[in-house]
Amino acid sequence: MKQFKQSRATTWLVSSFLALALTACGGGGGGGEATPVSGTAATGAALVGATITVKDAFGTIVKTATDASGNFSVGPDKLSFPAMARAEGGTIKGVANTAKFHGLVGAPGTPIRLTPISEMVLALAGGKDAGAVFDNLGAADLAKLTLGNAAAQALLIAKLKRIAPTNDAGTVGDLLTGKFVAGGAGDKFDALLDELGSSNSETEP
Repeated sequence: MKQFKQSRATTWLVSSFLALALTACGGGGGGGEATPVSGTAATGAALVGATITVKDAFGTIVKTATDASGNFSVGPDKLSFPAMARAEGGTIKGVANTAKFHGLVGAPGTPIRLTPISEMVLALAGGKDAGAVFDNLGAADLAKLTLGNAAAQALLIAKLKRIAPTNDAGTVGDLLTGKFVAGGAGDKFDALLDELGSSNSETEP
C-alpha cells in the first residue's frame, strides 16, 4: 500500500510539472501551438546535411536537415514543450557522421545546441544515455531532464575545466542553448568543442 501511494504521488508531481511547462510555453493537448525550433549541430566542425528530429511528450515528431553551417530551423509545426531534439547522419568535414547528438528544447524561440557537450549534460541529468531517453520519450523523462539540467551543467562545467582548461566552460553560457558559429573564429563555445575534441583524441589508445 505504501508503494502504491508513492507511485501515485510521483505520477502527480510529473503530471503537474509537465502541465505547468506546457501552459508556460503555449502548448497543450493535441500537440500545442505551431512553434519554430532552431539551433546548431556541431562537434567543433558543423554537421552538414544531418537529419534533425524533434519529438515532444505527445509523440509529435517534426524533421528537417542542417545547412552547410550546421544550422537548422523547424516550423511552423505543432510541438509542445519541453521536447527533445536529435541530430544524426550528415557529414563532418566531408566524412560521414555516425554519432547522434541530442538536446533539450525547453521553450520555443530559444536556439538549441546539439553537440557532444549537450549529449553529456543530458546523460548526467537523465541518469542514462540520451539516445535511449529519446527513443522512448515520455513526460516523466522530460520532467527529469528539465529538473536535473542545472545540476548536470554545474557538474560538467567543473569537469570540462579540468580536461579542457584553455577554454573556460564557465564562460560560454548555457551548455544546451544559445547561438554559436561552428568553426567560427573567436566563438568561445566552438573553441571549447575543438579543445574537447583534441583532448579526447589525445587520450584514445
